[in-house]
Amino acid sequence: MTQSAKGLLAVLALLACRCASAADIVVVGKLITNEPMSYVRDECPDGDICLHSWWKAVIQVEKTLRGSPLSGRISAAVMQHTSMNEHYKKAVRYFVLEAIEDPSMRKKLRADYYLTEGSIEPPDNK
Repeated sequence: MTQSAKGLLAVLALLACRCASAADIVVVGKLITNEPMSYVRDECPDGDICLHSWWKAVIQVEKTLRGSPLSGRISAAVMQHTSMNEHYKKAVRYFVLEAIEDPSMRKKLRADYYLTEGSIEPPDNK
């Protein structure tokens, strides 16, 4: 990978962390799984085509960079169109999470957080 590509990747990772709101939690970790939530009913109105559905991301948190401290494995719900690219799943290291405040939504999604952003780790491991 060229130096300019490495630099671009580092900038993108930092921007992902800086765009998080004050209530967001930013962690470094590893994406363990990303699977569709087959147990969540499709909320698409009859006759419409929905391009996004709920997926469950299980993240092994290594370090909290911002917000409430987290550790261990956490489950986060994310709306996405299709499965993540395998290369990206292995490379993504920064995660921006938002706590799911509504108890009924936490129960429905079987997750405590929304995954709002993900970014790959900067090459220099900062």
